[in-house]
Amino acid sequence: MPTTLWIVLFDLFLLYILFGGILRRHLCSKLAGVRMGLKEALRALAHYAKVNRDQLAPAQAGRIAETAAALTAALTAKESAAAKKVLLDTQNQWDSIAPPPKSATAREYMEVIVVAFSLAFAARSLLLQPFKIPTGSMQPTLYGIHFTPLTPEQIPTSPLRKLLDFLHYSRRYVDIELPSAYSVHATPAPSFPFFPNSNLILDGRIAARLPGEPGDVIAYAEAAMDRTRSPQAARRLTGALESGDHLFVDRTSFYFREPRRGDITVFMTDDIRPDYDFRGRFYIKRLAGLPGDELYIKDRRLYIKPAGETAFRLMDGSASPAYPRLYSLTGGYRGYCHIDSASRHLDSACTAKDPVKLGPDEYFMLGDNSERSADSRVWGVVPRKNLVGRAAVCWWPLSRRWGLTDRAEPDPKIGPTPPTIP
Repeated sequence: MPTTLWIVLFDLFLLYILFGGILRRHLCSKLAGVRMGLKEALRALAHYAKVNRDQLAPAQAGRIAETAAALTAALTAKESAAAKKVLLDTQNQWDSIAPPPKSATAREYMEVIVVAFSLAFAARSLLLQPFKIPTGSMQPTLYGIHFTPLTPEQIPTSPLRKLLDFLHYSRRYVDIELPSAYSVHATPAPSFPFFPNSNLILDGRIAARLPGEPGDVIAYAEAAMDRTRSPQAARRLTGALESGDHLFVDRTSFYFREPRRGDITVFMTDDIRPDYDFRGRFYIKRLAGLPGDELYIKDRRLYIKPAGETAFRLMDGSASPAYPRLYSLTGGYRGYCHIDSASRHLDSACTAKDPVKLGPDEYFMLGDNSERSADSRVWGVVPRKNLVGRAAVCWWPLSRRWGLTDRAEPDPKIGPTPPTIP
């Protein structure tokens, strides 16, 4: 199904959730609308009687029963006028039929807050943990925060279109002129929670307020300057800053099965390499090697010799559907590459005669964007206790990666993507 159709269906579903009751009430017949009100009053009355059953006086309990009987009888009425009269009488006398307790509003909100937080923390601890991709190390399978260059004609002018593009694709547009020569800085600017803005400082003055953290703003402003063909020409910063993919991480599967090669895995960086400056406590990579494996890279492909076997074999589609995409050299995929680094890493000296061998509690992680990924080639292996869970669902933005993770084929719009480093 085309992505646009999914977005339309998603929008219609949200509208129905938010305004479906109002639409049904106004679009249905008068009698049907009154019956909806009668059913809602019956449900509210039954809930009140259930919650307060140990505190109701006999007289009040009898009145509630009489009111419920009248509402039930009104549901069978064939004329809307008689049914509407019963409904209006009940609504006008509601405070005497079911008097609210003291501080009812505060208690109700407190109950909702306590239940919501309890469910959220329980789900986060036991089932699904929300996670945001911070960097581009897993591109193009998953995207971190990134800036997409656009032409001025591609920037929408309608505020509604900009709002919808943010809600659907997390896009925040930028279109400003930059001077031909400048020193660039950025400082935090007042902004709403979770939607950071920064002041772009050019030659000591505030030139614009742009979306993103200061580091992100500096990165894409300097990238725009690097794309300029002439250093003397005026520069135009035009494009969209897009938030990283937002995931739900399955925390339960590793309790019932062992991690598998090819799993997109979230893990903690605690005690992996104390002298390495990790950018955060949680990382996400593709699990490439299991305990006891031997592995090496050749011709942009990964070869594995599992524990107990005598020969290396190519990690291909039989291990995970992701590997043919990784080796395709198209749509942003460039395969795996070597890096010159210290021992135990997949450096340029690592071959079938001298592979990396993993210990009994060691897991090897690789980023899909191998040329721009700091992974086990750089900081070493990950112990079992650090594994958090498997990336399950990308719930926002509504891009081609939306839905179950690791399912999208290489983007044909990008085309061939040959390696840029050996």
